[in-house]
Amino acid sequence: MLHSDILIGGLGLDTKKTSNLNIKTKDNSRNIPHPMTFNLILNHQATFVVVLVFNLAMIGAAGLFVYESWREQESRAIKIGLLGIAAHNFFVFLLFYSHVFQLFLIFYMLVCVLFVAILVIPGRKNSAVLKGTAGYVVGEVLRFDERDIVFARNENLVSGSEQYSQYYEKYPERKERDDKRRAKGGHAGKVGSIDKCPPMLVNMVAGNASAAHTLVANSLPQIPERQEPIEMEPLQATEAIKRWAIHLGADLVGVARIDERWIYSRKGHIHASHSMDNWGQEIKRNFTHAVVIATEMDHDVMYAAPHTPVLTESMRNYSKGAFISSVIANWFTQSGYEAVANSFKYYESLMVPLAIDAGIGQFSRMGYLVTEKFGARVRLAAVLTNMPLVADKPVDLGVDEFCQACKKCAESCPSRSIPMGDKTVKNGLLRWMLDDQSCYDYWGRVGSDCGVCMIICPYSRPNRSLHRLVKWLLKRSPLARKLLPHLDNLVYGKTWKTRRPPAWVNYKPQ
Repeated sequence: MLHSDILIGGLGLDTKKTSNLNIKTKDNSRNIPHPMTFNLILNHQATFVVVLVFNLAMIGAAGLFVYESWREQESRAIKIGLLGIAAHNFFVFLLFYSHVFQLFLIFYMLVCVLFVAILVIPGRKNSAVLKGTAGYVVGEVLRFDERDIVFARNENLVSGSEQYSQYYEKYPERKERDDKRRAKGGHAGKVGSIDKCPPMLVNMVAGNASAAHTLVANSLPQIPERQEPIEMEPLQATEAIKRWAIHLGADLVGVARIDERWIYSRKGHIHASHSMDNWGQEIKRNFTHAVVIATEMDHDVMYAAPHTPVLTESMRNYSKGAFISSVIANWFTQSGYEAVANSFKYYESLMVPLAIDAGIGQFSRMGYLVTEKFGARVRLAAVLTNMPLVADKPVDLGVDEFCQACKKCAESCPSRSIPMGDKTVKNGLLRWMLDDQSCYDYWGRVGSDCGVCMIICPYSRPNRSLHRLVKWLLKRSPLARKLLPHLDNLVYGKTWKTRRPPAWVNYKPQ
C-alpha cells in the first residue's frame, strides 16, 4: 500500500476505485492516471517529509540540550533530554512503519507549532519597569544613610570608639547582633570555615582583596587636573567611555542620569586607609551622570556555592571593578571634570538602582540586579561624574513577572533571607525585601558570601544557545514569563545542589 492510500482513505474515498480513475485518449491506446491521484500522492509525500524533518529537528534540539546540560552538570535535565531523543527516534520509526500513527504525528507537530506561535506573540512592556527606579517609587523616599549598612557597622564601629557609642545610643536594638557578628570575624566570618579553611583558596581571596584594597585607597573624590574641561560631544564621549570600559575588562556598561535619591545621605563605610573623620559626613556632590560597569562571575566557579570558591570569585570581580572604575575616574579628572570611583569598600551611591537606570538589568526577588546575559552573576562598580553624557534607557527583561512565579532563590536560600511572598513597601519603595541581617549572619557562619541565590536563578545560566532563546522569549512573551518558571522547575528542579567546580578551585581536601 502506498503512503497516499491512508490519506485517501481518510478522506472517505475508495482507494481501489481512485487508483483506477482513468482518462481515455483519442486513440484509446493508453491510460493516464487522474490528476487527483497525483495531487493526493504528492501532498501526502510532502506531509511525510515535513513530519520527518520536524522529528529530526527535535532530535537535534534534544541532543544539543543534553550536551549543554552535561556541560552544566544538570543530571535531571540530561535524563529528560535523553528521553526526548529516544521518544522522537521512536516516532521516526513509527512514521515509516505505521500509517495510523502518521496522523498522530501530524497532530503532534501542529500542536507544537501552534504552541510556539502563541509563545512568541509579543505582549505589552511593563510600563513601571521602563521608568527605571522611578517605577518602584510609591511614596516619599528618604536617602539611605550608609552608616546603617551592615558592612559599615561591622567594619567601622569598633567597641570603645566614639562612632560605636554614638551609633548604638541611637540604635540599641542592633548592638547585640552586631557584636556577635564581629566576634566571629565580621560579615564573612573566618574565611573558608565551611571548608575547613583550605589555604590555597583563602590565599586567593586575600590576593584578590589586596589588589582591590590598593585601588580603593585612592578612590576619594578627585578634583579636575585642568582649568578648562576638554570639549567633547556627549554622545561621542559616552561611546568612547563605554568601549574603553569593555576594553579594560568590563562585561556590561551603561550610563545613568543620577537620581539623588540613590546617593547616600552620609558616609558610613570608611576604608582602612581613609580617615574616620569622614564617618557621618554629609555627602554633597554636583555629579550628574554615572558610568556603571558589571563584571561577570564565572559560572563554573559559582557551581561551588555556598563554598569558598564563590568568595574567591567575588573578590576577583571586586578587584576588576576597582581597577576599571579607578582608571575611568582618573580619565575624567584628567579631562577637566570631577569624578569618584565607587567600588569594593568605597561607595557614595547604591549600585543596583544606578545599574537599573543605566539599562543594565532589573531588580529581582533576591535583591540583586538581574542582567540579560549573566543573570545575577555580576558585581557592580561605577564612576560618578559631572561630565555631560548620554544616559541609557531602562530595560524590561521580563524579570519582574518571572520572579513573581519563580521562587527558586527563596526556596534554596540557606538562611531563608529571601521572601516567598509578594512585594512590600518600605521607605516609599515597592519591592521584595531581603533580610540582610540573617543573610550576613549566615556568611559569618560559613566564611563565604554564599552565592546560592545568584547561581540558581534561571537567568544566571550560561549565555549559550538554548538559554539565549529562552531569555529572548522572556523579553517578548507574557505567556513565557508565567509558564517557563514552572517548566524550569520540572526540568532543573526547584532547589540548589552544589556541583563540582573546576579542579583549580576545588575546596574538598584531596
